[in-house]
Amino acid sequence: MSQYLPHNNPDKAQIWDKYFSRSNFFLPALIWMQKKVLMPKFTKSVSAFINDGDKVMEAGCGTAMNTIHLAQTRAVKSYGLDMAPEALSRARVIADRENANIKLIKGKIENLTFPDNYFDMVWNHGVLEHYDEPLSVVDQMARVSNRVFIAVPRKTLMRKFLQKIKIIVGFTPDDIFHWYTEDDLVKMVDKSDHLTIRDHGSFNALGVFSWTWVCADKINSSSNKNNSQPNTASNKVVLIYPKSGLWEKLSIRLPLSLLHVAAVLIKEGFDVTFIDQRVDDDWEKKLLAALAENPLFVGVSSMTGTQIHHALKISELVKKNSTAPTIWGGVHVTLLPEQTLNHPLVDIGVLGEGELTIVELAHALQQNQPLNDIKGVIFKDSNGDLIKNERREMIKDLDILPELPYHLIDLSQYNSFDYQGEKSLDISTSRGCPFLCYFCYNTIFNHNRWRAHSANWIIMEMKKFIEKYQVKNVFFSR
Repeated sequence: MSQYLPHNNPDKAQIWDKYFSRSNFFLPALIWMQKKVLMPKFTKSVSAFINDGDKVMEAGCGTAMNTIHLAQTRAVKSYGLDMAPEALSRARVIADRENANIKLIKGKIENLTFPDNYFDMVWNHGVLEHYDEPLSVVDQMARVSNRVFIAVPRKTLMRKFLQKIKIIVGFTPDDIFHWYTEDDLVKMVDKSDHLTIRDHGSFNALGVFSWTWVCADKINSSSNKNNSQPNTASNKVVLIYPKSGLWEKLSIRLPLSLLHVAAVLIKEGFDVTFIDQRVDDDWEKKLLAALAENPLFVGVSSMTGTQIHHALKISELVKKNSTAPTIWGGVHVTLLPEQTLNHPLVDIGVLGEGELTIVELAHALQQNQPLNDIKGVIFKDSNGDLIKNERREMIKDLDILPELPYHLIDLSQYNSFDYQGEKSLDISTSRGCPFLCYFCYNTIFNHNRWRAHSANWIIMEMKKFIEKYQVKNVFFSR
């Protein structure tokens, strides 16, 4: 992920910030220049690519003067984002003074937490040149919007003018950011796999301040090389069990929790692709093939620890190659729901037992229905805020759950523990625990309740293992 620079000298950057963001002299001068000279130029260029009613965000808004001017001159829903609290405070004062209806948000442009395609346009000026990998920032902007507009200082008279300030602050802007020609900016944006350039150009203010800009549209499904788009009518679902680290060196046990989720989805008529990263060397190829079929969602299991690293890598691959939402379930998201959903790679979380919740969730996504009434989920609303619904009641009678779809996996690749030189496979005979071990997830996940399958169910499951799958040794797990 790209990092915000000062390129060569952080100390000098702090001096720069002192003079141009906090100084009693330079800040009023900068605001006056923005309002009288630069804003009309910026917003005229941006306005050419938006429609009335659009939701538009300036990423890295600073004093928000351009955001304010756009809100005052166009009938758009204006947002401003900046990572500095003091900048947002100044921006709010100015917005209130100008009677401008804008929403200000604290956040980083290199780590946008909004849902995919949330905005009609995300734009900025004088920001991109501060990043060491600007293309990754542009792709972040493209993920959350349908159009991107970028303006950066041009390598012309503006640079020569700003070099003169060395006599004031002791260094030049060359020390803390990149300069671009128009051709540089066009070539950089053109490298994005997610954008196609719509137009580009440059403008001058007072014959000194010179900027170059590019406007780019998100590539649509007909031209996107991964050819994926939201498909709410799909009945295809992808479930992935990530690697879990050192535990795999002891044994690779059956992914029972995710098989239970697959079972209820299959019963409801969904077409499930099941991938276990621990045993499938071609998991990435298999996932990409599944994403090409426009699945309804991708479900990822999450256990706190090493598995989170692999789950994030999987989710990143999904985001780069599909518009399908990522749904995390399991222990980690149940223990830390807000922290998990604050990550831009996670769209929805299933809390606690997932069998009943995932069925309701799948039908809601398929029918493009709101998620507010589905128990046991946490998700991001249209404003990017987290909505955490009430927890779902636990399943009392485990015997009602459908038969596990062992045909989705290769049983020969699994082994609970060796017993007298032979493999064993595990059967989940119960859930939960009545004890209060503070280090255990059970207190939150199962509320210290223990529930068991009936003896008859356990016997029938063992017979099936022996007769259908020729498994001789069974390991009872919970």
